[in-house]
This record gives sequence, C-alpha cells and structure tokens, in this order.
Amino acid sequence: MSLTLMQKVDLTSDTAEINFTNFGGYANLMVVASLRSNFATLGQDGIAVRLNDIATGFSSIDVKSEVTSGTQNLWQDATISTNEAVGGRTATAISTSGIKGTSQILFPSYSESGWLKCIMAEYKFYESTLSKVVMGKVGTTWNSTVPINTITLYPADGSAWEAGSVATLYGLQAS
Repeated sequence: MSLTLMQKVDLTSDTAEINFTNFGGYANLMVVASLRSNFATLGQDGIAVRLNDIATGFSSIDVKSEVTSGTQNLWQDATISTNEAVGGRTATAISTSGIKGTSQILFPSYSESGWLKCIMAEYKFYESTLSKVVMGKVGTTWNSTVPINTITLYPADGSAWEAGSVATLYGLQAS
C-alpha cells in the first residue's frame, strides 16, 4: 500500500477545528494527529470527528486500557455519541507542558456511495495529572451512504486545539 502526504496542518495558535477537504483519487484516507486540547477540567479529551459538516448518525465503541503505577485497567465505552464520530482521546491543558496525544484515524473506502462508512482509530497519550498511560482503539459507524468530502477534527470537551498541535492527511492507494 502506497502512502501519500496530502495535507498538513501545524497550528501556530489555538484553533477550534482542523479541516481537511479535496481528497481526490485515493482508495482510503488516514489522519495522523498529535494533538493537545485546551480543556482544563480533566486530563483527557475526546478527538471528535465531523464528516461532510454533518454531526449526526454516528455510533462508536471505545476500548481503552489505562496503566497507573503498574496496574492496568481495561474497559469499553459503548455508543459514546450519536452526534460525533470519535477519533480517539488526547492530552489536555492541565497535563504537564509539552505533552500531546497521538491518534491515527483510518477512513477506508471513503469515496464509495451506497455503503455505510466505518472509521477506525488508535490513540495513546500520557495523562500526567494521574500519572497514567492511556491507549485504545475506537470503531465508529456513520449511518450515511454518501462519499466523505470533508473531515473536521475538534475537541469533544474543550474549545480549541492548542498551538503546537499537528494533523496530517494521507491518501492510501492499493498497490
């Protein structure tokens, strides 16, 4: 599979949303993000995804593992939201300075019509307020059969991505 960098967003100031458009000609899309939310209540925030500027018709399952002082906790959150797709979780403003979370979000067969869209995400970050490593996977289904033409990333709880956050969009072409 061939991977081609299509767009890169490197934030120099706090920004409410990161938008990707103009995909053209690839079988699949992948967003790789290193993000930090300005949310100041908890040490983690969700990476929310809106498709085609539509924020309805989603169902997600988030399976995550947290490790604190050598003790592992594993759990699943079913049907997180019907108003947004979940692209993972990330660090927030109350985490130690310089800590961001990473997420890789796959959009297979995004341009096909007639089929529901599925999204897979993997994420990892360090929640310094509780000294724990959090990692997980999210599966989301969008109850729409139209091709995806816009991908928007925004914090589920915070109001902006902090300066220094980076998101890149790649096109994946089957070989």
